[in-house]
Amino acid sequence: EGVEFDLPIIPTIWQMQETLDGTGYPNGLEGKKISTLARILGVTNTFSALVQKRSYRKAKTARQAVEILQSMADKKYDSSVIEALGAVIETQAGKIILQESHVEI
Repeated sequence: EGVEFDLPIIPTIWQMQETLDGTGYPNGLEGKKISTLARILGVTNTFSALVQKRSYRKAKTARQAVEILQSMADKKYDSSVIEALGAVIETQAGKIILQESHVEI
């Protein structure tokens, strides 16, 4: 609060758990009612969770995480966002980011 941004930060964060099929939260928004920025944040948030080790499972590789997201494309997550993420992780810059984050490709 009190920090000015040029982007709609609060609405984007508020919508990041919404899913295209309307089963997300907090408002059950669906389809185009979810902002593009929230769709991007939702995909990247899920990707981040998948590539991190949990007490109940090993971390997924970046490619495995993208495959899991692709299995939910256009149901839960925007396929164009998933496709863009998949393309980024295959670039040299993407590989460097993953390596620095200790994420297996």
